[in-house]
Amino acid sequence: EPFTNGAMRHCYRMKKIATPPKHSSNHRFHSYGWSHAFNYVAKAYLVDDGTNSVDTSQEAKNAVFNDVVLQYEAAHWAEKFN
Repeated sequence: EPFTNGAMRHCYRMKKIATPPKHSSNHRFHSYGWSHAFNYVAKAYLVDDGTNSVDTSQEAKNAVFNDVVLQYEAAHWAEKFN
């Protein structure tokens, strides 16, 4: 269930817990659970047909990939010139 949406995307709350590697020695870090997991926002493009449903087309997947590349590019140039 999205917690909010804009004109083009739904926004979802997300948490990510890393699975510890079998050879990991820091098991306490991985045993904190959901209360200490990092919070993220996942965004999904909407179909442009008024149905307010998530677009799962290849074009939408390409758009998400391009958004990620753009964010990395922006971070690179901001780090270089700021």
